[in-house]
Amino acid sequence: EWCAEEGESCEVYPCCDGLICYPTFPEPICGV
Repeated sequence: EWCAEEGESCEVYPCCDGLICYPTFPEPICGV
């Protein structure tokens, strides 16, 4: 199963373990 790495968009895929999906514009981004 695919997951989004740090700095990648979490609009389509959920963030990888330990990362948080931040509701940034224009698309949400995974971060610590």
